[in-house]
Amino acid sequence: MRTTNCAVAILFFQILFWISCESVARKVPTKFTPIKVEDGYQYFRFQKQVTNFQNEHLESNEYEKKRIKILEMWLERSEYKNSECEIISRDCIFAGKPLLGGVGSDKLYNIYYEVKVKYKDKKKAG
Repeated sequence: MRTTNCAVAILFFQILFWISCESVARKVPTKFTPIKVEDGYQYFRFQKQVTNFQNEHLESNEYEKKRIKILEMWLERSEYKNSECEIISRDCIFAGKPLLGGVGSDKLYNIYYEVKVKYKDKKKAG
């Protein structure tokens, strides 16, 4: 009986730890940084940090769509909603291990997108 209770407790804490690591990975902040204005376009760098949990966070279409949705929300907040937008580059760079150690071979990556948006002069628009 004691062995069963111990096994259940260990399983419970493993599941709890896995869930907490996943929720931390989803809540990692994004960064949206203006780079330059050139030839009528505003350039931005968008960064999202992800884990390699079963590699699905890095390369799956589902997670890529979620990152693009976050990028679109940043553009909208920056008053570039419905603007001409082009992703010029996407780089995935190793950023270390999760703060809480992660599970097994978990690693953090920063995914950087360089984005080109038709420039709107906010001074003239108002």
